[in-house]
Amino acid sequence: MQPKLIAGDSLRFSSSVPDYPASDGYTLTYKLVRRDAAGGPITITAAADGDGYLVTVLPATTASWLPGKYTWAAYVTKTGERYTVETGEVEILPDPAVSGAPLDMRSQARKALDDLNAARATWVATGGRVKRYSIAGRDIEYKDAAEIDMEINYWTKQVGEEQTSADLEAGRRPKNRILTRFVRPS
Repeated sequence: MQPKLIAGDSLRFSSSVPDYPASDGYTLTYKLVRRDAAGGPITITAAADGDGYLVTVLPATTASWLPGKYTWAAYVTKTGERYTVETGEVEILPDPAVSGAPLDMRSQARKALDDLNAARATWVATGGRVKRYSIAGRDIEYKDAAEIDMEINYWTKQVGEEQTSADLEAGRRPKNRILTRFVRPS
């Protein structure tokens, strides 16, 4: 299961459970439960695909899914048997194509970094006279620019880690990876 899905997008992936192949009569089911218990659980039953399984959910179905963070479990069943084979987390994001309200899909780390950069710019523009800021609903007071810079460094690292994860999920090489090649002298 992918870590993020936009409501209204198709969901399609293959899954393999070698110990419990579909050809032996097992059925694979995914159950998603929203962390804050809003709305009901989402149940997805995979189709048999040889020994493996194919999960296909149409956009009309995912469009009705409530955005939020979910915990999921994948389990196989066969007459009188049930085995949990995998667990994880998925975030269902709102569909920007149908949202009429303002929609901010930035991560918490990106929001914090953007707010801190704005606070730093205000600090510089006012010569350090403005020291109290409201960031992400919290009031924060800084003694000096070094405190803001320390927070910026922390959140820059968090955003970088998110980007690295996104690159890996998309099959791209992370930008922070250094490749080396050793050559034997002739």
